[in-house]
Amino acid sequence: TGGSDRAVRILDAATGELKLTLAGHEDAVLSVKFSPDGTHMLTSGYDNTAVVWDITSGRQVQKMLGHSWWVWTARFSPNGQRIVTVGQDGKAIVWHKAGDPNVDPPFATAGPYRKLTEFPGHEGAIYTAQFSPDGKYIATGGYDKKVLVWDPDNVEPVDIERRLEGLPDQRQPYLELAGHDGPVRAVAFSPNNSRLLLSGSHDNTLRLWDISTGRLVKTLRGHGGRVRSCDFSPDGNWVLSAAHDDFVRLWNIEGYQEVRVLRSRVLKGHTDAVLSARFSPSGKQVVTASRDRTASLWDVNTGARLREFDEGHRFLASSAEFFDGGRRLATGAGDNSVRIWEVATGTELKVLSPTGRMGTLAVSPD
Repeated sequence: TGGSDRAVRILDAATGELKLTLAGHEDAVLSVKFSPDGTHMLTSGYDNTAVVWDITSGRQVQKMLGHSWWVWTARFSPNGQRIVTVGQDGKAIVWHKAGDPNVDPPFATAGPYRKLTEFPGHEGAIYTAQFSPDGKYIATGGYDKKVLVWDPDNVEPVDIERRLEGLPDQRQPYLELAGHDGPVRAVAFSPNNSRLLLSGSHDNTLRLWDISTGRLVKTLRGHGGRVRSCDFSPDGNWVLSAAHDDFVRLWNIEGYQEVRVLRSRVLKGHTDAVLSARFSPSGKQVVTASRDRTASLWDVNTGARLREFDEGHRFLASSAEFFDGGRRLATGAGDNSVRIWEVATGTELKVLSPTGRMGTLAVSPD
């Protein structure tokens, strides 16, 4: 967990026991992410930095000092050899682990990441970034209403002389997906088709793109508020979206290979903005967290609400994650707590507090 108290805490999900506290950020923590192999953690925050931690020893492996403003998101590549950080300063920076990725397994050495490239394609803050499933491409979205897809190995370095002379940066080799009418807050690649990319925006829509052609496949309309979160199901056949209109929508892609028909199912029940939506490991259920202080469990096939987790939090629930094979649920909220629930019964099992007011959480793979 990470929050406004500047600390990152690793807790035993079953007992609530504090295992490790990672101290080093100088302002609130905005994102936390375990490495693919579960041995390291990547965090970013309002202190303009991203930090890689060794969660066995608790030591700080590296503090990345490339941004001049808030770092909204930091993400590992699928093999853990690269990191992308994006910030309020309009920069997307890619960092590469020292060593040969074809020889060394992820994090085999303690050497720091080095700055590989800086991508200056956006105009204004960059809020979100994701690696493609094969790790070759990065998609970023930001305040300029654009989604840009780019290969970090083909980005031209910044020409300082041009900037000193007041000239614009050279045109970068990227694919621009333009069509949103508001800032882009979420992007997601299909887990089984690297050419399909989903984006969610403050214009209340989701857009499905074919990045092999740059073509807009479909605009998903139905939300009456800013889209905050979007995701593909584990099998790539469904799309999930959550927005400030208090709704979660589940979209099924039929004729998947041709991407021809999309139909929506509304999961209706929350009385305030929905801030997070996630599929269960099986893909058969969805959990949502809302500003109405509750979390809800839904059946993907019928759209029925199976259970409401409503007894614990005193302030907005901003995140929810399945774990333990979908048998348990963790919810984070602005009331300075994380709560653990048994999905089958809806019983609250444990309260982890204090966890900060940001309400962001991550559960380790094991």
